[in-house]
Amino acid sequence: MPKEAARARQISVTELRGLDNLTISYDGGTTLLVQSVYTVHVTTPDTRESHLLAGDESSGLSHSSEYIGKLLRKIMEEIGPHKFICAVSDSTGNTKKAREDLALDFPTLLPLADGAHPLNNLLKEIATITYFGPMISQSRRLLKHVRISSFATQRIKAEAQEQGVTRHLEGIGKTRFSSLCRAGHSIVRNLDGIKKLVDGNVIFVTKKERNTFSFLFGRKAFGDYDTTLRQLVGVHTPFAKAIKCIESPLIHAGHVWLFWLAALATVQDLFDNNHTTLELPENVMEQLTSIINRRYDAMFEGPRNAVYKAALFLDPGVSLSRQTVQFYLTCV
Repeated sequence: MPKEAARARQISVTELRGLDNLTISYDGGTTLLVQSVYTVHVTTPDTRESHLLAGDESSGLSHSSEYIGKLLRKIMEEIGPHKFICAVSDSTGNTKKAREDLALDFPTLLPLADGAHPLNNLLKEIATITYFGPMISQSRRLLKHVRISSFATQRIKAEAQEQGVTRHLEGIGKTRFSSLCRAGHSIVRNLDGIKKLVDGNVIFVTKKERNTFSFLFGRKAFGDYDTTLRQLVGVHTPFAKAIKCIESPLIHAGHVWLFWLAALATVQDLFDNNHTTLELPENVMEQLTSIINRRYDAMFEGPRNAVYKAALFLDPGVSLSRQTVQFYLTCV
């Protein structure tokens, strides 16, 4: 296996040496054995093929920007530093500094944040708004109980089947993008069935369970939970869809800005028609606006982030009408 892996890697390196405008990307993670691993990929410009060139097991070592930078430089020098045009990573302290230091050594290299993490961090910050706190805690309790209770799981699945719902509840994960939004959608589509089972004394019948899941009993408590859940899902969904699009291997930097604009426009429509859509309190809308604007500015404002807007304007595949250009200019 090691020999075959080395042979496959050498084939990749040979192919990449014959190409230009390469992108190097990297990320850290932890295995089930609690081992720290940094993976490094190099992506081709035309076919968008990603070649895994390093899986560095660095447990017990300091994951400093210097350590990461040394790992990246070794791969770039093996292929040819002049072949690379971009370095992409998330924006934790060490990974961000590593790509910025790399750009200082290679001035033609663009150090960019990956498109998905900033959007996911936006969703996480929205979830910290106090207004949504009780509902999120209640949702976590519900999902945890159903996950460990085979009786509740089977009853909810059976009821969902009768109502034509084909997808079960999804848990809130720690690493998956827009996990809370996906879990919220799963609760929304199964909520009518869950409520029917609760009202029929099929699930949550003990006194302890009734106290724990009191938000599913009573018209007002259930109505408040249902409303707040749909509000959070409504605000999250445009950005979650943008993440899904940005994860495509076929996008470029301009598309990142484009999908952000699409999400912003969707949320703005929701806010403009708030009295007939989400019915969010005014103070919550103000908090949401502040969070979204701050995250947008951090991602796209300033000369260092001009590449996103330039890439969209210069994309020959994008047809720009006068109205579209005027809209883009209002966002610059």
